[in-house]
Amino acid sequence: MAPSLNTLIRSSAWSVMSIGSAIYDKTGKAIYTNTALRRIFNLSPAEMLELQENYNLFDDPSLATPELQADLKRAFAGEEVFLPILDYVIVDAHGQPSNRHLAARFLLKPVGDATPPEYVVGYFHDVSESLELEAQISARRDEIERMSQQDSLLKAEIAARAVPVVPILPGILVLPLVGGIDPMQADQIITALLQASSRSNADTVILDLTGVPVVDTAVANYILQAINALKLLGTETIVVGISNEIAQTIVQLGIRLDTIATRADLQSGLMAALERQNLTIESI
Repeated sequence: MAPSLNTLIRSSAWSVMSIGSAIYDKTGKAIYTNTALRRIFNLSPAEMLELQENYNLFDDPSLATPELQADLKRAFAGEEVFLPILDYVIVDAHGQPSNRHLAARFLLKPVGDATPPEYVVGYFHDVSESLELEAQISARRDEIERMSQQDSLLKAEIAARAVPVVPILPGILVLPLVGGIDPMQADQIITALLQASSRSNADTVILDLTGVPVVDTAVANYILQAINALKLLGTETIVVGISNEIAQTIVQLGIRLDTIATRADLQSGLMAALERQNLTIESI
């Protein structure tokens, strides 16, 4: 059961609560206000009494839109109504708009059990600080996201530069690999090879494994993926620099590279690439 007007007015909790509050009669006139509302409006007790004489909820310029007027009528018909967060212009003691405004949330509740109610209590909650904090958090989140995107782009740029596909002769590219190869690097290698091959319309790519210390099943599969992807573009691959240790590892792992052209070193690989184009060093 909703409290009576006298019970609400006598309630010390209502009079000293931190949320600004006012009680309106059925015409929308403010007949009682609590201390928190006076502080929000920055009025003296005498000025607040003057405002109560001059103010009517239905005439508040911040609540003048048709949608808000409809919400007010619902509240004075007996419904509990939450108004959306408003950019509220604070009124002065004469009920006129001031140059001060804040973000506010309104809750309107009928007092008593009559329908329509004789009185409606309005709770006026200043949410400016909360919204400002949310805006700061959102801005910081956006900043972090932008920094993360920039970091990703920078890493991608560094990775692209770390995969140097070198055109050494028309139609012939060389990619020297150095160090270990992980899944991310393998994707970067394949992407770099495909882009360079497509861009230069390469006939042959020489994949130099001289600087790769270890080849396991994963690395071998990455190499095969790169070779197969290049073949789809019409580019053949010659693998060079396979050390004795790597050759033994490939045999022990049972990985078949017998369909792939291999040469001992970069020089012999280049000669093979030239032969594919019916060229020799002397003719160049």
